[in-house]
Amino acid sequence: MKLVSFEAVGLVFGLLVAATDLGAQTTCSALDPLPESEWSWEKAAHLVRRAGFASPPEQVQKVYELGLFGAVESLLSGPELSDDLAFEPWVEGRTTRKQLADMTPEERQKAIRSQRRDDRRQIEAFRSWWVQRMIQTPDPLLEKMTLFWHGHFTSEYRDVKNSYHLILQNETQRQHAFGNFRDLTLAMSRDLAMLEYLDNRQNRRQHPNENYARELLELFTLGIGNYTEADIQEAARALTGWTFRGNTFVEARRQHDPDEKTFLGRTGRLDGEDVIDIIFEQPAASTYLPRQLFEFFAYESPSSEIVAELGRVFQEAGFEMKPLLRTLFVSREFYSDRAIGTQIKSPVELIVGLARTLKLDVRRADRLARGMGSLGQMLFEPPNVKGWDGGRSWVTTSALLDRYNLCSALVGQVEDRRRLASARPRAGAGKTRAPAPKARDEAGREAAAPPGRAEGTDAPERARQEALGRQGARRRTSQGNVSIFNPIAEVRRLPRKDARAIASHFARLLLSQPPGESMQASLVEYLETGPEGERRPFHPALEDARERIHGLLKLIVNTPEFQLQ
Repeated sequence: MKLVSFEAVGLVFGLLVAATDLGAQTTCSALDPLPESEWSWEKAAHLVRRAGFASPPEQVQKVYELGLFGAVESLLSGPELSDDLAFEPWVEGRTTRKQLADMTPEERQKAIRSQRRDDRRQIEAFRSWWVQRMIQTPDPLLEKMTLFWHGHFTSEYRDVKNSYHLILQNETQRQHAFGNFRDLTLAMSRDLAMLEYLDNRQNRRQHPNENYARELLELFTLGIGNYTEADIQEAARALTGWTFRGNTFVEARRQHDPDEKTFLGRTGRLDGEDVIDIIFEQPAASTYLPRQLFEFFAYESPSSEIVAELGRVFQEAGFEMKPLLRTLFVSREFYSDRAIGTQIKSPVELIVGLARTLKLDVRRADRLARGMGSLGQMLFEPPNVKGWDGGRSWVTTSALLDRYNLCSALVGQVEDRRRLASARPRAGAGKTRAPAPKARDEAGREAAAPPGRAEGTDAPERARQEALGRQGARRRTSQGNVSIFNPIAEVRRLPRKDARAIASHFARLLLSQPPGESMQASLVEYLETGPEGERRPFHPALEDARERIHGLLKLIVNTPEFQLQ
């Protein structure tokens, strides 16, 4: 399949520039609710895409039938999720210093290597689990918000080096996804992975460390220009002593600076919680996050009027997230030409969205996770504390060609339907417990039993872990057949089965905007071109019909338009 040329990069940029020019003159009335009379199937599809990862027709239809306000309330309430979607870690700590001290040097090195290996395997398993959850969840907005917080309160595994703490951080962000921003900020300030990542674990009264205090003000809550260097220094002093032992947050009073501090105009014997309270008294605290949230869900560079109005809603709601999201999702501006079909998909949105739309096999979600990493978005490994830049940074010349190739490979998964239908599923809606990694001896051979937890467990505990792993495997293999996307069946359900109707159907399925006449003509021509180059009417009964429809899908995902949502 011939890929789109390098000029496609320019086309993507051109589409973005044109979209940015639309609606540049915006007033606060743009946040008025969209009239119900303007609610349409296409706007419902836009809401489903942005509040999730794709717009499968059946989901769009349900959202459309609910009406604008009913649809938004349904998304914000979400279905009741059970623990069946939970991830149960097998590594929940590290070998303690006391345990290491009791070992010989050889045993100590072996234990450390084993612990690091198991920890890396766990973060890879958890990364795959989250990708699988994003694809299969009945509540995509919850995972989309968790992804937003993952990019806002970032932590990198290569620095944290503790998969269990990142698992806890991810769950905290999910639990607070629609909650109170002040509460989440406090939780992240006490988060074990964050304390390690931004060095507050080393923040002591004798030697204050300013790293977390700086990012708390600059990236997490207020933004540059709304504090001074002195405020950073005083906040760092107030945060001294916030650390952890093992898997528990502690306030080490002996390490805390009890003296008076002056932070953002307030003086007193301040501690970390006082700092956060004072931050949320600042005017900038009501507008900083709404701007980022608007850009994440709608479009870049909103007007100052929009940001101010969102900030007013946010402040009046006491920094609760749901009123802010509700205002955004029902607003006229969210459904404007400047918003619909103008946002470049992140690698996560690109791959998860395609997988949800085409019901791809997710038993090898590890491959999908690595694919995201190859496109520049490896979960739990942001490039720096600012997270991913997003936007046009996703579509450099080389990255765009990689995106085309990966999407083509994913579409290819639907071609061998019998292979997928007959394969045993590893993961369904059931509770997922990743099995413990295999232990190996000095020669690299498998040992008789998997290792226990990282603290160092005895044989009975190892046997229990092995039994739990088998139990989890039974749950994973009892969920029925893998859901398969069948393009021929899709075609047979269409009222019209000519090439133009088929091309329009799959373009509507995969694209955020109707295809232009030139693109539509190219898709029709592809379907109507025979093996010898002759033109003939297309019909699903043709011998090569399946091959042509798969080729049509690859053509669509290899367009610049597919990169936008």
